[in-house]
Amino acid sequence: MAVTLVFSPLWFHGIDIALELFSVLAAVLISIMGYKAFKLTNDKKSLWLAAAFGFITLSFLARAITAGVVLMQVGIVPGISTPTPSMTAIESIFDSGRFVYFALVFAAYLILYALSAKISDKKQLCLMSIFLGLFAFSAFQEIPIMFYIVSFVLLFFIASNYIRNYQAKKTRSTFLISIAFSVMALEPLFSMIAIYYKPIIVAAYFFRLLAYVILLAMLVRVYRK
Repeated sequence: MAVTLVFSPLWFHGIDIALELFSVLAAVLISIMGYKAFKLTNDKKSLWLAAAFGFITLSFLARAITAGVVLMQVGIVPGISTPTPSMTAIESIFDSGRFVYFALVFAAYLILYALSAKISDKKQLCLMSIFLGLFAFSAFQEIPIMFYIVSFVLLFFIASNYIRNYQAKKTRSTFLISIAFSVMALEPLFSMIAIYYKPIIVAAYFFRLLAYVILLAMLVRVYRK
């Protein structure tokens, strides 16, 4: 299997790193604001939202560390010389990092789905965890399209649940959260397309950041109340 670190076209390099950093910052702020909202309102939904975005933050970190280690192994990082590794060793590092990334993202989406569907049954959550764990493992050495498909399906149902919640309550907060997850579902959709048409990855980065900003705005609004 070929080791592919970046799907984005050459002209987008640098911009993608900036958008990635802003997304990480937004995810960290969402986690912090979610925890602060929990302390203020004692609403456990805010705490679980903070936990979910904590996992998303860790997934970004896992992917960055994996990319850094692989780049050092192939001698791309200036000033760092390493023995020439075998392609098998590089692929092993890359696959391990990708698995950790997939598992952390799926853990975050599981929490978000449980929140949106109001699932509290521990047995059901355990079964879903096993199901997603198997998907993460199946993508360990496969084309990541499986990861994007499962992510899109999960986010689609999360968004659908929050849209129904907005239709029932008609509040500003429920409107913002329904829009945020609807936009977030576009990231894996465009990432799938980017496997075959690289320039579309720009839209995936943009929609992810936009979704995080909308969620952050919603949490700031709750905290200010």
